[in-house]
Amino acid sequence: MRLWTVQPFDWYETLMSDGVIYAKGKLIDWLNEDNFKVAYHWLMAQMEHKIGKPPIPDAYPIWAWYQWQNAKQKKPDLRFGGIGTKGQKSALLEIEKKDSEVLLSDFDLWHAVLNEYYIADNVKDDDWFDDLLKQANIDYCDKHLYPPNIRQIMQNSWQKIFDMDYCAEYSTHPFTQKSIQATFWQLSVDEIKSVRIFMAK
Repeated sequence: MRLWTVQPFDWYETLMSDGVIYAKGKLIDWLNEDNFKVAYHWLMAQMEHKIGKPPIPDAYPIWAWYQWQNAKQKKPDLRFGGIGTKGQKSALLEIEKKDSEVLLSDFDLWHAVLNEYYIADNVKDDDWFDDLLKQANIDYCDKHLYPPNIRQIMQNSWQKIFDMDYCAEYSTHPFTQKSIQATFWQLSVDEIKSVRIFMAK
């Protein structure tokens, strides 16, 4: 599977020096935010179930693009901003991973996990979930008050982010129009096909 990952230049140097690299939770600034921590840990549990356990105990997901914009724009276009941390020397790595080592997910629907909301197929489905909350006297925004049964329904809907054939117009796009991200546990030097060093805009 051909993928593209954008990383800080010193991360790339470490990979070239060590021959293999893993993401470490202590180096991920976003994990200081509660919603990111919950989302990351949920995703990591899904990765363990779908592609296997991490090779080291404290490994976190490494992120890449399978389709940056859509099927016609799979590779990130460095002429655009927002690719990497602005002003940081970075590396765009084109890599080849085994399919069995990668978990693909819908980038837009991933925000349902980050923000803890139900992925509805249509308006009727959305209203049904809202009615569940009203019956439980819970406001939609009070996620910490969701009872286990409603939380489970919400989290079950998140499985749709991994279904590349899921294309309910109400929630997402057809496969060819999706932005598709990829996560995996490790990257080795021999999986690199090309590298481009750039300054992030």
